[in-house]
Amino acid sequence: NITGLLNAYGAQQITSMKLREANLLKAELSMVILDIDNFKRILSDIGKAHENNILKHVADLLTTNLRQSDIVARYDIEQFLLVLAFTSIDRAEEVAEMCRKTLEQTPLQLDNGQYIYVKASFGVSSTEYEDFEFDRLLVASQKAMYLAKENGKNQVYSMNT
Repeated sequence: NITGLLNAYGAQQITSMKLREANLLKAELSMVILDIDNFKRILSDIGKAHENNILKHVADLLTTNLRQSDIVARYDIEQFLLVLAFTSIDRAEEVAEMCRKTLEQTPLQLDNGQYIYVKASFGVSSTEYEDFEFDRLLVASQKAMYLAKENGKNQVYSMNT
């Protein structure tokens, strides 16, 4: 595992447990999905050999910006999933924006000395708007993320947007 993160299956299993706990405690849980913008174009520009470096860079920046209790997972090829327990949707939007800015402002230096900047589109959902069910939160987060992409990329959209 290049990123050292949970995969989609592991994230779903742990998130489902956290959702049951949040439901019992009547606590809010927020989910964020992010998709690296223009990933295929970046790889065609710098070479597919750097794919793992980019994914590791994103994973490292996400994990350093989140709490240890948060879940960070690689969800798909260029998608990452963040699960923020006991976190309101407003706070999750702030966390997503902080992660977006960190990605945008922290370059990855390649072996050849070249710097690349990675940008991503973020979608945020919460149990305030959805049931305490993994699939429903995921779909809501993905819808918000696709809206971010459609409206210019490199931004955060949520159920509040």
